[in-house]
Amino acid sequence: MKGTPHYKEEQCAPSLNLEKKQVLDLQASITSLQSMLEDLLVATIDGFLHLIHWDGMMNGRKAINLCTVPFSVDLHSSRGSYLGFEDVHIKDMEYCATLDGFAVVFNDGRVGFITPMSSGFTAE
Repeated sequence: MKGTPHYKEEQCAPSLNLEKKQVLDLQASITSLQSMLEDLLVATIDGFLHLIHWDGMMNGRKAINLCTVPFSVDLHSSRGSYLGFEDVHIKDMEYCATLDGFAVVFNDGRVGFITPMSSGFTAE
């Protein structure tokens, strides 16, 4: 196939057209973001998770503060406790469809898994 004329042109991806629709002021630098069907989950360096609709609209409250999210340190117990998250933010996150949640890596090296309390992930 390499010797076929125009082979390279036929294998190229179509061009994309990107345009800025709206500027959002999240008050802090973005460290990670994940697509969630109709929304974006945006992690910022100040320790917040912002749930943003693709059209730029904020959903519910402005953000979820990591200090208010209980984390369980034992897989056998669903009771969570609030960990000390002063100056801690999400460095990276990936969505896991099988477990319906987000695997997260914090800037201090700890890891976690964030799941919604209901079938939908909301900022309430």
